[in-house]
Amino acid sequence: MSTTVGFDTHEIFRRLKQRGFTEEQAHELVEAMKDAQNELATKSDIRELEHRLKIWFGGLMAGAVVLIAALHKLI
Repeated sequence: MSTTVGFDTHEIFRRLKQRGFTEEQAHELVEAMKDAQNELATKSDIRELEHRLKIWFGGLMAGAVVLIAALHKLI
């Protein structure tokens, strides 16, 4: 499950304006940053995926061993 890491949108907006962005440009950039943030994986997301992949790979390996044993009996 993803955890949102917040940031101060008002501060970012203010800094962009201070550096010469128009109000519309600053607003659009902050909105784009908020949208992109929803696509980021947290460390917790990565750990969960790693755990799930280990389980999946373990099952795959167990299946391969059973298949090899079954094929060995046929030969």
